[in-house]
Amino acid sequence: QKYTVKTDSTGDYLVIESAIETTADADTVLVYPGTYTENITIDEQYVIVTSMSGADSTTINGNSSGSCLTITGSSVVTFSGFSMKSGLASNGGGIYIEGPGTILLENLYVYSNLAANDGGGIYIAADNSSSVTINASKIYQNECVNKGGGINNQDDNTIIKNCLIYSNTTQTDGGGLHTAGKLKLLNSTVVGNATPAGRYGSAMSIGTSLDSILLMNNVFYNNYYGNQSSG
Repeated sequence: QKYTVKTDSTGDYLVIESAIETTADADTVLVYPGTYTENITIDEQYVIVTSMSGADSTTINGNSSGSCLTITGSSVVTFSGFSMKSGLASNGGGIYIEGPGTILLENLYVYSNLAANDGGGIYIAADNSSSVTINASKIYQNECVNKGGGINNQDDNTIIKNCLIYSNTTQTDGGGLHTAGKLKLLNSTVVGNATPAGRYGSAMSIGTSLDSILLMNNVFYNNYYGNQSSG
C-alpha cells in the first residue's frame, strides 16, 4: 500500500513519521515537495520512504532537536530523495543507524548537521549482522567534535558508493569519514574536508586493519589538516 505526505493537507498525512507509523511490511510512503521539520524514527519496520521530486525540493529539517532520521532494530528500509539538514545529536546529526537491519540510503543530500561526538552527517553503529548501503548521495558541510565529520562507520557491512563527500570538518580525526569497521568505498569523491593541525585523516581516518577496507575508483583531493593540503 502507498501513503502520501503533503504539506498542504491534500495527502494522507502532513507528517512523514505519522505515515511511517501506519505502514505494514513493504508499504511505501511517498513524500511531496516541501520542508518537513521532523526528527523521524523508524524502529523494527519494513518500509520504503521516497520523495516524489527528489532532494532539490524535499527537505527534512531536524531543527537542532535530534537526528533528522534514526533507524533502529531489524528494520528493512529504503530512504531516498531527500535533503537532510540542521540535525543535532550526540552521534549522527543527520542520520543515526543502529541494529541488525538492512538499510539503503539513496539520492540524499546530507548537510549542515552537527554531532557532539561522532559522525556529523551519518553515524552507523556496530552490528555485525546489519547491512548498510549509501548510494548516489552528497554528504557535505557537516561537523562533529570527535571522529568522522561527514560519516562515522562502526559496522562491518557498510558500502558507500557513487557519493560525493565534501567540506566536512571535525575537531579530531577523519574530516570526511572515519571507519572502525569493514568498509567498501567505491566510485566516490572525497574533497575539501578538514581536520585541525596535528590530527589525522583529513579525508579519511581508519581505526581498523587495512585489509578490512576496500577502496576502488575513488578520488581524494584538497583535503586539509590545519592550513596544509593532504591530498
